[in-house]
Amino acid sequence: RRCAEAGGDRAAQRHRIVLRREKWRQLHQHTGELFAQRLESGEKGGERVRGLAQLGVALAAIATIASMLMIGYSVFMRYFLNQPTVWIDEAVGYLLVASVMLAAADALLEGEHISVDVLTSRLGARGRRRTLLAGFVAAAITAALLVFEGADMVAFSRMVDLKSNGYLAVPMWIPQAVVPLGAAVMGAAAIVAFAAAWRD
Repeated sequence: RRCAEAGGDRAAQRHRIVLRREKWRQLHQHTGELFAQRLESGEKGGERVRGLAQLGVALAAIATIASMLMIGYSVFMRYFLNQPTVWIDEAVGYLLVASVMLAAADALLEGEHISVDVLTSRLGARGRRRTLLAGFVAAAITAALLVFEGADMVAFSRMVDLKSNGYLAVPMWIPQAVVPLGAAVMGAAAIVAFAAAWRD
Protein backbone atom coordinates (compact mmCIF):
# COMPACT_ATOMS: atom_id res chain seq x y z
CA ARG A 1 0.00 0.00 0.00
CA ARG A 2 2.79 2.40 0.91
CA CYS A 3 4.54 1.63 -2.36
CA ALA A 4 1.34 2.36 -4.24
CA GLU A 5 0.91 5.67 -2.42
CA ALA A 6 4.54 6.64 -3.07
CA GLY A 7 4.14 5.77 -6.74
CA GLY A 8 0.97 7.85 -6.91
CA ASP A 9 2.75 10.82 -5.31
CA ARG A 10 5.61 10.59 -7.78
CA ALA A 11 3.19 10.39 -10.70
CA ALA A 12 1.30 13.43 -9.42
CA GLN A 13 4.54 15.34 -8.97
CA ARG A 14 5.67 14.50 -12.49
CA HIS A 15 2.27 15.62 -13.79
CA ARG A 16 2.61 18.97 -12.02
CA ILE A 17 6.09 19.47 -13.45
CA VAL A 18 4.82 18.72 -16.96
CA LEU A 19 1.98 21.21 -16.53
CA ARG A 20 4.36 23.92 -15.32
CA ARG A 21 6.71 23.35 -18.23
CA GLU A 22 3.81 23.48 -20.66
CA LYS A 23 2.63 26.80 -19.20
CA TRP A 24 6.14 28.22 -19.53
CA ARG A 25 6.41 27.01 -23.12
CA GLN A 26 3.03 28.53 -23.98
CA LEU A 27 4.04 31.85 -22.43
CA HIS A 28 7.30 31.89 -24.37
CA GLN A 29 5.64 30.95 -27.65
CA HIS A 30 2.88 33.49 -27.03
CA THR A 31 5.47 36.14 -27.84
CA GLY A 32 5.60 34.88 -31.42
CA GLU A 33 1.80 35.12 -31.66
CA LEU A 34 1.90 38.67 -30.30
CA PHE A 35 4.58 39.51 -32.83
CA ALA A 36 2.44 38.19 -35.66
CA GLN A 37 -0.48 40.30 -34.42
CA ARG A 38 1.72 43.40 -34.49
CA LEU A 39 2.60 42.65 -38.09
CA GLU A 40 -1.07 42.33 -39.01
CA SER A 41 -1.73 45.71 -37.41
CA GLY A 42 0.82 47.22 -39.81
CA GLU A 43 3.95 47.85 -37.76
CA LYS A 44 6.56 48.30 -40.49
CA GLY A 45 9.59 47.98 -38.21
CA GLY A 46 8.46 44.62 -36.91
CA GLU A 47 7.63 43.48 -40.42
CA ARG A 48 11.15 44.26 -41.58
CA VAL A 49 12.68 42.39 -38.64
CA ARG A 50 10.45 39.38 -39.31
CA GLY A 51 11.43 39.47 -42.98
CA LEU A 52 15.13 39.54 -42.13
CA ALA A 53 14.68 36.71 -39.63
CA GLN A 54 12.90 34.57 -42.21
CA LEU A 55 15.60 35.30 -44.77
CA GLY A 56 18.23 34.32 -42.21
CA VAL A 57 16.55 31.01 -41.36
CA ALA A 58 16.17 30.23 -45.09
CA LEU A 59 19.89 30.82 -45.62
CA ALA A 60 20.63 28.74 -42.51
CA ALA A 61 18.57 25.88 -43.95
CA ILE A 62 20.52 26.10 -47.21
CA ALA A 63 23.80 26.05 -45.26
CA THR A 64 22.64 23.01 -43.28
CA ILE A 65 21.62 21.11 -46.40
CA ALA A 66 24.90 22.01 -48.08
CA SER A 67 26.79 20.73 -45.03
CA MET A 68 24.92 17.42 -45.13
CA LEU A 69 25.64 16.96 -48.83
CA MET A 70 29.31 17.82 -48.38
CA ILE A 71 29.68 15.40 -45.46
CA GLY A 72 27.97 12.66 -47.46
CA TYR A 73 30.30 13.34 -50.39
CA SER A 74 33.32 13.24 -48.07
CA VAL A 75 32.24 9.90 -46.58
CA PHE A 76 31.67 8.41 -50.04
CA MET A 77 35.04 9.59 -51.33
CA ARG A 78 36.90 8.41 -48.23
CA TYR A 79 35.39 4.96 -47.70
CA PHE A 80 34.38 3.92 -51.20
CA LEU A 81 37.00 5.52 -53.45
CA ASN A 82 39.77 5.89 -50.87
CA GLN A 83 40.21 9.55 -51.87
CA PRO A 84 39.67 11.69 -48.78
CA THR A 85 38.66 15.32 -49.33
CA VAL A 86 40.71 17.42 -46.96
CA TRP A 87 38.85 20.72 -47.41
CA ILE A 88 35.33 19.68 -46.45
CA ASP A 89 35.80 19.76 -42.66
CA GLU A 90 36.89 23.38 -42.85
CA ALA A 91 34.02 24.38 -45.14
CA VAL A 92 31.44 22.61 -42.99
CA GLY A 93 32.76 24.42 -39.92
CA TYR A 94 32.13 27.77 -41.59
CA LEU A 95 28.65 26.70 -42.70
CA LEU A 96 27.83 25.51 -39.18
CA VAL A 97 28.65 28.92 -37.70
CA ALA A 98 26.63 30.61 -40.44
CA SER A 99 23.59 28.38 -39.88
CA VAL A 100 23.59 29.07 -36.12
CA MET A 101 23.99 32.83 -36.38
CA LEU A 102 21.57 33.31 -39.28
CA ALA A 103 18.81 31.28 -37.63
CA ALA A 104 19.17 32.86 -34.17
CA ALA A 105 16.70 35.70 -34.77
CA ASP A 106 13.92 33.47 -36.10
CA ALA A 107 14.44 31.01 -33.23
CA LEU A 108 14.06 33.86 -30.73
CA LEU A 109 10.85 35.13 -32.33
CA GLU A 110 9.39 31.63 -32.39
CA GLY A 111 10.32 30.95 -28.76
CA GLU A 112 12.62 28.08 -29.73
CA HIS A 113 15.83 29.11 -27.99
CA ILE A 114 17.11 26.67 -25.38
CA SER A 115 15.73 27.51 -21.94
CA VAL A 116 16.13 26.00 -18.49
CA ASP A 117 12.84 25.89 -16.60
CA VAL A 118 13.92 24.38 -13.28
CA LEU A 119 13.05 27.63 -11.49
CA THR A 120 10.74 29.38 -13.94
CA SER A 121 8.31 26.47 -14.00
CA ARG A 122 7.66 27.11 -10.31
CA LEU A 123 6.86 30.80 -10.78
CA GLY A 124 3.46 32.36 -11.17
CA ALA A 125 2.23 34.10 -14.32
CA ARG A 126 3.74 37.44 -13.29
CA GLY A 127 7.09 35.88 -12.43
CA ARG A 128 7.23 33.99 -15.72
CA ARG A 129 6.41 37.16 -17.64
CA ARG A 130 9.17 39.08 -15.87
CA THR A 131 11.58 36.25 -16.55
CA LEU A 132 10.62 36.29 -20.22
CA LEU A 133 11.21 40.05 -20.43
CA ALA A 134 14.56 39.67 -18.66
CA GLY A 135 15.50 36.98 -21.17
CA PHE A 136 14.83 39.35 -24.05
CA VAL A 137 16.98 42.02 -22.39
CA ALA A 138 19.80 39.50 -21.92
CA ALA A 139 19.48 38.43 -25.57
CA ALA A 140 19.66 42.04 -26.73
CA ILE A 141 22.77 42.73 -24.60
CA THR A 142 24.46 39.55 -25.83
CA ALA A 143 23.63 40.46 -29.42
CA ALA A 144 25.09 43.95 -28.94
CA LEU A 145 28.34 42.48 -27.61
CA LEU A 146 28.54 40.08 -30.55
CA VAL A 147 27.92 42.92 -33.00
CA PHE A 148 30.64 45.19 -31.60
CA GLU A 149 33.20 42.46 -30.98
CA GLY A 150 32.39 40.71 -34.25
CA ALA A 151 32.68 43.90 -36.27
CA ASP A 152 36.04 44.62 -34.63
CA MET A 153 37.18 41.08 -35.43
CA VAL A 154 36.14 41.43 -39.08
CA ALA A 155 37.89 44.81 -39.40
CA PHE A 156 41.10 43.40 -37.93
CA SER A 157 41.05 40.33 -40.20
CA ARG A 158 40.61 42.54 -43.25
CA MET A 159 43.33 44.93 -42.14
CA VAL A 160 45.97 42.21 -41.74
CA ASP A 161 44.59 40.10 -44.62
CA LEU A 162 44.14 37.13 -42.31
CA LYS A 163 43.50 33.80 -44.04
CA SER A 164 42.58 30.40 -42.67
CA ASN A 165 45.32 27.85 -41.99
CA GLY A 166 43.40 25.12 -43.81
CA TYR A 167 43.48 24.01 -47.42
CA LEU A 168 40.92 26.60 -48.52
CA ALA A 169 42.95 29.62 -47.34
CA VAL A 170 39.72 31.60 -47.01
CA PRO A 171 39.97 35.29 -46.06
CA MET A 172 38.77 35.01 -42.48
CA TRP A 173 36.66 38.15 -42.54
CA ILE A 174 34.17 36.41 -44.85
CA PRO A 175 33.05 33.63 -42.46
CA GLN A 176 33.51 35.97 -39.50
CA ALA A 177 31.10 38.51 -40.98
CA VAL A 178 28.07 36.30 -40.30
CA VAL A 179 28.61 36.72 -36.54
CA PRO A 180 27.88 40.48 -36.33
CA LEU A 181 25.26 40.26 -39.10
CA GLY A 182 23.31 37.48 -37.43
CA ALA A 183 23.70 39.09 -34.01
CA ALA A 184 22.37 42.42 -35.33
CA VAL A 185 19.18 40.77 -36.58
CA MET A 186 18.83 38.81 -33.33
CA GLY A 187 19.23 42.01 -31.32
CA ALA A 188 16.53 43.73 -33.35
CA ALA A 189 14.28 40.70 -32.89
CA ALA A 190 14.87 40.75 -29.12
CA ILE A 191 13.90 44.43 -28.93
CA VAL A 192 10.72 43.90 -30.95
CA ALA A 193 9.80 40.78 -28.98
CA PHE A 194 10.36 42.65 -25.71
CA ALA A 195 8.06 45.44 -26.87
CA ALA A 196 5.38 42.93 -27.89
CA ALA A 197 5.57 41.10 -24.54
CA TRP A 198 5.60 44.39 -22.60
CA ARG A 199 2.36 45.53 -24.23
CA ASP A 200 0.59 42.27 -23.46
